[in-house]
This record gives sequence, structure tokens and C-alpha cells, in this order.
Amino acid sequence: MSESAYFGSAKFKRIAQVTAGFGFWSGTSWVFDNVAYPGVIAWQGVVVGGIVMSAIAILVTAIFLIVYEYKKVDWMGMDALRAVRDNGDAWIQKFSGDGYENMFPRYFVKILMYFPVLFFRVALWMLNKGDALAFVGLSIISDPFVTTIYLRHGKFDGLKKKDWVIFLSSSVLSNFYWTLRSYGLVVVIRYFLRIL
Repeated sequence: MSESAYFGSAKFKRIAQVTAGFGFWSGTSWVFDNVAYPGVIAWQGVVVGGIVMSAIAILVTAIFLIVYEYKKVDWMGMDALRAVRDNGDAWIQKFSGDGYENMFPRYFVKILMYFPVLFFRVALWMLNKGDALAFVGLSIISDPFVTTIYLRHGKFDGLKKKDWVIFLSSSVLSNFYWTLRSYGLVVVIRYFLRIL
């Protein structure tokens, strides 16, 4: 296939679509979760800061969900997430370092990838145990937007009452977790600043 044919192909467009969509979502989520959330909690306290950030998070993720449904395009790559769920053991094997014959690279990769592989293994287990555990896992490791679109199983048939119940339930669980996580981060940072 020529270069111009590849860049005009449906496969390239799909890769570009998912890269742009997932990149935008993950970039904004990272700043929101790791900078804004702890910052507001440090400034306003765990209760007021948690309520303010939860309200903003629910509004932003609801907008993401509405736009996602309106466009009827899987720019988050949920089909890829389902493929990871179905073939996750092969991914774990690949990143666990077992493919190296030499002892040094094998143990170096095992040590380096221990926590990511452990995290991935737990997330994969939750995704494979059905929608209830997928709901809990995705609410904690991502957000209500991702949880809701994953549990819609690729459907674009309008947001139903069930979808909004999933979204709001995930919002409560997700923001409770992120409020506690951010507060814990603030406590640790303040502790280290005091002892320095």
C-alpha cells in the first residue's frame, strides 16, 4: 500500500480519531485529576473543595457523554478496550518480562513493570467479571464518562434512563474516590513541606 493510500485509508482515520479523542480526554482528565482537584481541596478543604470539584467533574463528563452520543463515533476506542479485555493475558505476558531469555533484562522489566502489570491485572480481572465490577473498576481508574460508554457496549441509540443512572452512580463513586485521593495527596505534600 502506498503512503498516500495508507493515510487516506479507513484504518488510518480510525487510529487518528481514537488518538485525538483519547488524547484530548486523557490530557484534560490528567490536569483535572492531578492538578485542579488537589489544588482546590488544598485551598477550600476536603468538604467544600470536594463538592465544588465533584460538581465541575459531573458537568464536564456529562458534556463529554452528550457530545459522544451526538457524534455517534467511538472516538474513545471502547472497541479497543473490549479487545484488551478479551486478550489481556497476552498483554500481561508481553509486559511482564517473561519473553526475555537473558536474566538481566527479564528481571529489569519485571521490576520496572511490576506495579503497572499488577494494576492492569486487577483492572482486567474486574472487566472480565461482568458489568458490576467493571462499573466499580472504571469509576475508580477513569471517570463516569468512560464507565457509561463502556457499559453501553458500543450502542449509539440515545441516552436512556439506565445510562443516566449509571452515569450519576459512577459520578458519586468516582468523585468520592478522587476527593479522598486528592485529600490524601494534599496531606502527604503538606507533611513533607513541614519536615523539609
